[in-house]
Amino acid sequence: MRQSQVTTQVSTEAQGVKKANRRRSGAVTVEYILLLTIVGLGSLVGLAQVRNSLIDELTDLATAIMAITP
Repeated sequence: MRQSQVTTQVSTEAQGVKKANRRRSGAVTVEYILLLTIVGLGSLVGLAQVRNSLIDELTDLATAIMAITP
Protein backbone atom coordinates (compact mmCIF):
# COMPACT_ATOMS: atom_id res chain seq x y z
CA MET A 1 0.00 0.00 0.00
CA ARG A 2 1.01 3.51 -0.52
CA GLN A 3 1.54 5.99 2.27
CA SER A 4 -1.63 8.00 1.45
CA GLN A 5 -3.80 4.87 1.41
CA VAL A 6 -2.45 3.75 4.77
CA THR A 7 -2.99 7.20 6.26
CA THR A 8 -6.56 7.31 4.94
CA GLN A 9 -7.32 3.83 6.30
CA VAL A 10 -5.89 4.66 9.73
CA SER A 11 -7.83 7.92 9.78
CA THR A 12 -11.07 6.11 8.91
CA GLU A 13 -10.48 3.49 11.60
CA ALA A 14 -9.69 6.19 14.16
CA GLN A 15 -12.96 7.96 13.36
CA GLY A 16 -14.82 4.67 13.82
CA VAL A 17 -13.21 4.17 17.21
CA LYS A 18 -14.12 7.71 18.26
CA LYS A 19 -17.76 7.15 17.26
CA ALA A 20 -17.86 3.88 19.18
CA ASN A 21 -16.41 5.57 22.27
CA ARG A 22 -19.02 8.34 22.07
CA ARG A 23 -21.83 5.78 21.83
CA ARG A 24 -20.36 3.81 24.72
CA SER A 25 -19.99 6.97 26.77
CA GLY A 26 -23.61 7.86 26.11
CA ALA A 27 -24.73 4.41 27.19
CA VAL A 28 -22.75 4.68 30.43
CA THR A 29 -24.32 8.07 31.12
CA VAL A 30 -27.81 6.63 30.65
CA GLU A 31 -26.97 3.74 32.96
CA TYR A 32 -25.80 6.11 35.67
CA ILE A 33 -28.95 8.22 35.32
CA LEU A 34 -31.13 5.12 35.67
CA LEU A 35 -29.12 3.93 38.67
CA LEU A 36 -29.42 7.29 40.39
CA THR A 37 -33.15 7.38 39.68
CA ILE A 38 -33.67 3.95 41.24
CA VAL A 39 -31.54 4.83 44.27
CA GLY A 40 -33.36 8.17 44.67
CA LEU A 41 -36.79 6.57 44.54
CA GLY A 42 -35.71 3.87 46.96
CA SER A 43 -34.41 6.50 49.37
CA LEU A 44 -37.68 8.42 49.24
CA VAL A 45 -39.74 5.29 49.91
CA GLY A 46 -37.41 4.29 52.74
CA LEU A 47 -37.58 7.72 54.35
CA ALA A 48 -41.38 7.71 54.11
CA GLN A 49 -41.46 4.36 55.88
CA VAL A 50 -39.12 5.62 58.62
CA ARG A 51 -41.35 8.67 59.06
CA ASN A 52 -44.45 6.49 59.44
CA SER A 53 -42.74 4.19 61.93
CA LEU A 54 -41.51 7.17 63.95
CA ILE A 55 -44.99 8.66 64.07
CA ASP A 56 -46.40 5.31 65.27
CA GLU A 57 -43.76 5.02 68.00
CA LEU A 58 -44.31 8.59 69.19
CA THR A 59 -48.07 8.01 69.24
CA ASP A 60 -47.55 4.90 71.38
CA LEU A 61 -45.28 6.89 73.71
CA ALA A 62 -47.82 9.68 74.01
CA THR A 63 -50.56 7.16 74.79
CA ALA A 64 -48.38 5.53 77.47
CA ILE A 65 -47.57 8.90 79.08
CA MET A 66 -51.23 9.87 79.07
CA ALA A 67 -52.10 6.57 80.74
CA ILE A 68 -49.58 7.23 83.55
CA THR A 69 -50.78 10.74 84.40
CA PRO A 70 -54.16 11.15 86.13
